[in-house]
Amino acid sequence: MVSTIYDIGNDLFVKGIITKCTDSERTVAMELINSFLELRSNNDLFLFDRGYPAKYFFHYLLENKLNFVVRTPVNFYRSIIKEKVSDQIFELVYKGKVMHLRAVRIPIGSGEEELLITNIFDESFDIPTFKVLYFKRWSIEIKYDVLKNKIQIEKFSGATKQTIEQEFYAALFMTNMASLLKSESDAVIAKEQKDKVLKYEYKTNNNILVGVLKDKLISLIFEPSPRRRKKLYKALLNEVQRNRVPIRPGRQFKRSRGLNANKHGFGQRSAI
Repeated sequence: MVSTIYDIGNDLFVKGIITKCTDSERTVAMELINSFLELRSNNDLFLFDRGYPAKYFFHYLLENKLNFVVRTPVNFYRSIIKEKVSDQIFELVYKGKVMHLRAVRIPIGSGEEELLITNIFDESFDIPTFKVLYFKRWSIEIKYDVLKNKIQIEKFSGATKQTIEQEFYAALFMTNMASLLKSESDAVIAKEQKDKVLKYEYKTNNNILVGVLKDKLISLIFEPSPRRRKKLYKALLNEVQRNRVPIRPGRQFKRSRGLNANKHGFGQRSAI
């Protein structure tokens, strides 16, 4: 099992851990957050999916004075959270301590809704704000797609603990380097598109970016000459920003739930 702290705003992995598949998501998250506490700021906000809600986890977050929004099954704490109230304050008791939390229901279309639990009581955070805020979490799904399908993180070259951890952290490093390069490349593309009438705006092609970067990153890092290194990077950036894909808003893809035997066999990684 893999768990990460991912910075949505900067498109970077801050912390990551690979552990046993039998470990609890909440326990692993607490371990990650403990290692992050010295780096945090008062403006940090943690967004969690619906695998995390639990009294002891809420208590942990509150004790560490962390701001959070947790997606929760709509029938969670049904006896406490009023079903037809879209925004409400409620109480949970854990080990004799009363926790004050806020429950917000956000519509997602087709008559369905999501239930969010948070410790943000600021009234300027209304339901539309929480909807926009929570759906920013989709970025982590896109990032895991990059890790799984572009970096091919699940295709390890060995079975030892050292090999797996080495390749896992190398993949996170590689992904962060790709994010930094993509950010600069997208800025170049946006500048070129400014004031042009286009059917679609364009962005950097992630597939091409990863393929180019994995061939040249090591040479770039170990180049001793600053002048030569700058020249190599400029050539890399030019190559990446030339390969673009259109941004098509509103696209949706059917989620595949199939299971392929030996999907991640040893020695099958083609990307790195």
